[in-house]
Amino acid sequence: MIEPPSPADMGSVIRITHYGAAATALNALVFLLLRWETLGGRPIAAWFAATLVICLWAGVKSWRARDVKVERVSRRAARRLSLTSFLLALPWAVLAIGVLPRGNEYDQLFALIVCVGMFSGAAMMLQRTLTAMLTYVITVNAGIAVGCALADFSGAYALVVYGVISASCLGYSAFLAGRTARERDGMVARLSDANRDLEKANRTISSLAYIDMLTGLPNRKAFSEAIERDIEEARRTNQRYCVLMLDLDNFKNVNDSLGHHVGDELLTLTGRRISGRLDGKDTVARLGGDEFAVLAPMEDKREPERLAAALIEAVSRPADIGGRRVMPGTSVGIAILPDHAASASELLRNADAALRQAKEMGKGRVVAYDAALGLEMDKANFVAGELKKALEDGGLAVHYQPKFDLRTGAIHGVEALVRWSHPQLGQVPPDHFLRIAAEHGIMQRLTSFIYERVAQDIHALRHAAVDIGKVAVNIHPVDLMVPDHLIDTISSLAERYAVGPDDLILEITEGCFAGRGTEATSAILGEISRMGYELSLDDFGTGYAALTHLRTLPVSEIKIDKSFVGSMSSSKSARAIVSAIVAIAKGMELRAVAEGIETPEQLDVIRELGAGYAQGYLWSPAIPVDELAALACGQGTESGAELAAATSKLRLARRR
Repeated sequence: MIEPPSPADMGSVIRITHYGAAATALNALVFLLLRWETLGGRPIAAWFAATLVICLWAGVKSWRARDVKVERVSRRAARRLSLTSFLLALPWAVLAIGVLPRGNEYDQLFALIVCVGMFSGAAMMLQRTLTAMLTYVITVNAGIAVGCALADFSGAYALVVYGVISASCLGYSAFLAGRTARERDGMVARLSDANRDLEKANRTISSLAYIDMLTGLPNRKAFSEAIERDIEEARRTNQRYCVLMLDLDNFKNVNDSLGHHVGDELLTLTGRRISGRLDGKDTVARLGGDEFAVLAPMEDKREPERLAAALIEAVSRPADIGGRRVMPGTSVGIAILPDHAASASELLRNADAALRQAKEMGKGRVVAYDAALGLEMDKANFVAGELKKALEDGGLAVHYQPKFDLRTGAIHGVEALVRWSHPQLGQVPPDHFLRIAAEHGIMQRLTSFIYERVAQDIHALRHAAVDIGKVAVNIHPVDLMVPDHLIDTISSLAERYAVGPDDLILEITEGCFAGRGTEATSAILGEISRMGYELSLDDFGTGYAALTHLRTLPVSEIKIDKSFVGSMSSSKSARAIVSAIVAIAKGMELRAVAEGIETPEQLDVIRELGAGYAQGYLWSPAIPVDELAALACGQGTESGAELAAATSKLRLARRR
């Protein structure tokens, strides 16, 4: 059964039918004028009149429907199209029946030429609609066959057979051409659809690249580009702009205590509250984590402070989220364009420096970038440059602080700590240069150096037959934001130095779970644990969600923060906290290590509370590897010669 034509094919035929009707009328007029005398006036005139009526009817219908978009083709519509095709073919069938038996040889030849020309042209015009095309061709050929059968000239039947064969070949050729055209159009349509889908996907991807998926606000990239546009505007018009960078106070506590879903809802609500305090000229964006930023034109120099106060008031209103009452707050850092920066990155960096100082001053503070902050940033830039030189020139060192088993008094592993002695700056505190390394993109190089040096020292100690137990190496939060680099660094140690899970413990702190970019921390640590490495949770008890992390992370050791250990003698609450941590460790079959033991009294208390391990200045500060080897070899012996021999052996091994 022949299927109805497609909507596109039906539409194309409808749009050209009036041209076919006009061609039919024109050919009929030509035949009328040329054969009027030989065929007699009245019959041929009647035939022409009937043909003209049919052509007018079909042409008017086609003209009226030329702009109508065909959505679907019913069988009834297909039958109407075939009927129209039959009516337009009928005059030529009648002409063949009337002229071939009665006309002279010139009339017959002319009638055959016109009829064959008409059904040939119609076959090509109707090739996309098979039923209509067959209707036209069969109707005209049937008329020719009947006319030839009624004629008495020789070869009439042969002509009929030839006509049928020719018409069949023509019809089949037209059908193939139509099918090819339909397949081509189908392919073009599919390619067009695919192209539209691709363009839509590209637009979606492009928009996603500029939109924060959680809040629907512009993201950091979009915000930076908005700043660049305003920089150009400021150069043309001297318009000043301010950037306000906001960071939610205690957001990490909300996330950890109430759950990430509550934290996400709070971020979304914060975005709405900030947007509600702005007008159409201002731009708000979520930079990441719990950081938002606002870009606003300045009407006067007091505008940034007024806007900051309004935003703090809006953000700090109590919020009911998921049946919980949340008391949010925010701190704000301000930088002004073009006073404080000439580029988007510099403006954001200065606003971030102001925000960092505001956070250090307490909650709900506003700090504007100024010359003093600029001086601090210059100092930080200087330290960053010197740190890069130290990494290149060997100016950094790794020292080791031993941990002791309180039951046996023996060394039970060490903690690796990086040290930097600068010619002008002196001993640079690790907290200071580690923060600068993180802010200036140096942390990956520093991490690689620390792991490399630790692996070299373990390798040397192994060759010197010095056993120090496992070495604990700290993982910085920035390391977890570039997990591929961290995991590749750890994996390479096994390949180059045969240093692996039997030699290292990886220490993490609460900072690994705070701030933007730490959402995947648990998954990364899980991968490291599956590699066979033990995890130690450092500074335990200082973080709001320490117990949550202890429950969810694959840790084997917890280190009691020295702030509790140092207060045990004078504070009952500190002693109770330490006792509780030790009890938790025992209940979970974890090692509890007390940090910061400095006095015999603290050691007595920590032993009384049941902690199994400790480290601190009571035994040793962080010391170079040579001194560590001597200390390890000196356990249980007073032979200075043995210590010297062990140290010499270690140095020889390190030179290999």
